[in-house]
Amino acid sequence: MNISGWPEALRGAQVVVGPVSGIDGEGYILSPPDSGLRLASRELGMLSPGCLLFVGKIDPTFRKLLDQGPWSVCEYRQRDDFAIYNSVASAEGALALAMEMMPVTVHGSRALVLGLGRMGLTLAWLLERMGARVYALARNPASCARAWQMSCCAQSLERLGEFIRRADVLFNTIPAPVVTAEVLMCAPRQLVIVDIASAPGGVDHEAARQLGLRTILAPGLPARVAPVSAGRVLFWVLTHVLQESRHLGGEVDGFPR
Repeated sequence: MNISGWPEALRGAQVVVGPVSGIDGEGYILSPPDSGLRLASRELGMLSPGCLLFVGKIDPTFRKLLDQGPWSVCEYRQRDDFAIYNSVASAEGALALAMEMMPVTVHGSRALVLGLGRMGLTLAWLLERMGARVYALARNPASCARAWQMSCCAQSLERLGEFIRRADVLFNTIPAPVVTAEVLMCAPRQLVIVDIASAPGGVDHEAARQLGLRTILAPGLPARVAPVSAGRVLFWVLTHVLQESRHLGGEVDGFPR
């Protein structure tokens, strides 16, 4: 589609589906980054009242503007169902990247998982079933309890410097600077680090490089490693949101396959 025809394409729209990357503070759609597509006042005026904007993430500044209009908004990256379904592809992709670099098998390896949100729990679950000795580190006691229930060794994140000394592989899911240069000084040279946290990540990759450690920064794994499955998840979640918002009647049958 020619960009000049973008506003007219929105005329009368009842549903607008946006990318996982979302919309920035000025209304620009972030996929691809240089698309030039923008939801400014002219474009928003083309939408039907009650139009559903189904977008991965929206900058808070632009979200305030949308909330003042006659539209409904769903930031689907915030939904538990979307995140949990996508965590399967992310976990498999992260593990595949690690296996390409690890000098030992996953079975019997000492694997650290930092952060026990929706992504971290799925990753810990997968590693444990592949025979790894999983050390799950988090600050939330409830998350640690869940990791313990999954037969993982649950520990406080404050003990990272202690446990990294004996690790073969480390997966970080925390989007904050937790794997610092100080922590990396304690790491064995054969350690493989996979950082799958959203930007800016949680690993000091420059410090790791200087120490000779192997690191991978790998956000956005679902669409990269399993695009068909990622598309099915998006479709299934969108269908449910359309039902919830009464844009679609009937029942959703089954789960994404």
